[in-house]
Amino acid sequence: MDKTVIVAVEWRQRHPLYRKSVRRVTRFFAHDGENQCRLGDVVRIEETRPISRMKHWRVVQIVERHEVAEVQPIELDRSVLEEVADTEAIALPDDGDEVNMLSSGLEGLEDLDDDDALLFAELEREQRQAAEVFDEDDALDDSAGEADDEAEEQQR
Repeated sequence: MDKTVIVAVEWRQRHPLYRKSVRRVTRFFAHDGENQCRLGDVVRIEETRPISRMKHWRVVQIVERHEVAEVQPIELDRSVLEEVADTEAIALPDDGDEVNMLSSGLEGLEDLDDDDALLFAELEREQRQAAEVFDEDDALDDSAGEADDEAEEQQR
């Protein structure tokens, strides 16, 4: 907002019933006429006449300047994926079928680099393993059900 900053003041309060310290945050809309404040700054504000519907405070002084990195979530996700791909790249060459799956399953996806392709292959391998475990559980449940039916027939 133009000429307005939101100052968050964090304070702790003891919960009346549970006696646990609870974190509270109060937000003040303060007037910054020169637009000097940036995200992360520590400021001193004072109460003043109502400037607008929600602004009843003004910035007196910028106590400390802090640099806050403005990183998009997609950029954070990319770095995590790269780290996972680097760690998984060591384990993947043991399986020869992963290379075949990459060549057959990723045709037409020229955008993916080697790290993304290895990560994609690892995810598909985990899905296959999960499906196999699920099939084994179903088979065990079916065989257990048949054994129960046979036991009931013998008791009759």
